[in-house]
Parts: sequence; C-alpha cells; structure tokens
Amino acid sequence: MRFVQIEQQKITFDQIALKDYQVRGDYHQKVLDFCHAWLNGQTTFTLHTSGSTGKPKPITLQREQLLASIWMTDQALGLQAMHNALVCINTEYIGGKMMLARCLELGLNMYVVKPSSNPFQELPDNLTIDFSALVPLQLQQILEHPQSKYMLNSLQSVIVGGAPVSQQLQKELQALNVLVYQTYGMTETVSHIALKALNGNSASTLYHTLDQVKISLDERNCLVIEAPSTNFAKIITNDVVKLHSENSFEWIGRYDHVINSGGVKIQLEEVERAVENLFAGEGYTANFLLGAVPDQALGEKLVLLMEDQPWPQKQQDQLTRQLRQKMDKYHMPKAIHFLEEFPKTASGKTDRTRAFQAIEQD
Repeated sequence: MRFVQIEQQKITFDQIALKDYQVRGDYHQKVLDFCHAWLNGQTTFTLHTSGSTGKPKPITLQREQLLASIWMTDQALGLQAMHNALVCINTEYIGGKMMLARCLELGLNMYVVKPSSNPFQELPDNLTIDFSALVPLQLQQILEHPQSKYMLNSLQSVIVGGAPVSQQLQKELQALNVLVYQTYGMTETVSHIALKALNGNSASTLYHTLDQVKISLDERNCLVIEAPSTNFAKIITNDVVKLHSENSFEWIGRYDHVINSGGVKIQLEEVERAVENLFAGEGYTANFLLGAVPDQALGEKLVLLMEDQPWPQKQQDQLTRQLRQKMDKYHMPKAIHFLEEFPKTASGKTDRTRAFQAIEQD
C-alpha cells in the first residue's frame, strides 16, 4: 500500500484521493492538497518561479508537461515503485512539487519533512531511503553529521539543485557509494532537463540532457531548450554555456552576471570558481559572492562579498595579497565587504540583488 508519511502519520494514496486526512500546519496541508489534486486528475497547475534571478512570477503548467518530466527522470534514474523517497525541499516550488508528482505517478512511498539544513535528522535511524532531492546546503550539512552521512550513503541516487555544488563539496562526494547528480532546469522547463554526475564511474564536468531534449545556442551563446516537458516550445535561457555535443554542455554562468568594469567584461561565475579554489586551498570557510557596485571611474567595479562578521584589517590584507597572487588584475576584486547573513528568496536561494543592495546602502 503506497503512502505519504508526515510527522509519524502514514496516509495512503487511497486516503489522499478521497481527502480522508487531517494534518497540522499549512505546509503539510498544501502538500496533501497537491497530492489530492494530482490523484484526482487535475489538468493544470500554477507554480511560481524561485525569484533568484528576478521577481517571482506565476507559471501555469499542463499535467502532460509534468508527466513528460516524470518519465524523462524515470528513464534516466530508474526509479521504482514501492521504493522510499525523502521529500525535503520546498514543495511550493518546482523542484519540490515535482518530487511529489514523481512519487505519486511512479508509486514511491514518500516521507515528507519540512525543509531544514539536515532533514535526515528528522528520520528514524533504521529507515531505508532510496531516492531524494537536496540543495547543496543540505548535502553539506548531512556530510558533516556521521549518522546522516551513513543514511545518505545507503540511498541509490540523489539529485541536487537550486545552486551550484562547490568544488570542495564535490570532492567529498567521491568517497560515497550513493550516486549524486547535479540538475539543470527551471520552472519553465518543468524541473530538470539535464543531469551532471558528480561522483561514481560516470562523473563528469558536463551536463547530459534527458531523452528527447534538444539544445542549441542563441546569438548570446545562451542555452535554448526544446523538450517534451515544454511541449517542444523553445525556452530561451540566460545561461551562457559551451556545447560539447548535441546532448551535452558545460555551464559557464549567467548572461546577466556579466559586468563591464572599465570596458572589461567579466563573467562573475568564472571569477567565483577561481576564488573558490583559493578559499579551499587556504582553508577559508565563509560563503561568498562576487558582484558589481557603481564606481565613478570604472562605471562598475568587481567586489567580493563575504557572509561573515567583518574581518580584522590584517586578515583582510592577507586575503587581498593572496587574491592578487592568484588572479590577473582585471579579475581581481577591488574591495572586500561583509554581511553577517546573506538575504534569501522565499525558496531559500541566496538573493544576490538584495545582498549587493545592502552593501551599497552602507
């Protein structure tokens, strides 16, 4: 008997279809209401974009689009009926919503917990989970907790999305047996349309598209997607990529994350990867962002923003020297700023725009 378990309460799919359930809290109520709608054949669903690259906006998707996404993922990962799935990312957004729909359609049992930094701590130690979707922050916290790491390693597969996986985190994944995949997708493509293996024999630096997905570039070198989940309508993204084949690509960064500093165009994600390498080598653990602030001489200048208490000037000077040794002058941050905590969007992603607005107001 397939079921959804919420706070020790096991509710069968049949009960959900009949709306024979009662749970505490608005979050879990919305989870079950979506499940009820799906099991009763609802044909359209309105979701909201995450808001990480702009104001969140509603998007109406057809049931057939969600079904196409489900079958593409199933073909790639081989999900099996009656296996156990942990649903622990925000179900208000496409990633979490599709976890619910996959489990309902493919017949996986669901253990639903509210999003937290380490959702495995909400589970009994003897429970076997086969599949889950996580964000990088959750994955990092799980690896730092021995029992949670042990439970994670018993899964068959994990998909990770919502933010890039750091090089240090990917390095830690190499010792695990569970297969971990970084996802590429968005609300408009009805969750992911490509996967990148982060560990195991198939580990790669490239994303590989799911079945029947067609990819191309526009004049900006941004990815254009046609997929079963978009009804083969073209989705033009703002993601700058390098195509390696008709079904594989390397993600470079966001087109709207290119800054022009004194006539030099800088792709922020490329500089972030270089800073990430330096931080890993020097043992710095603070989260950071790179971005632009207005500058009278350069138009806009590149700055490093760190999620931490302000460092003593001596330590800041040391970091500046280390950056200067590793980076060319055009990609060298012109200033270092600090925020105690980065602002987040409603979906839990770092809000870059508000973060840099905060330092401009200081």
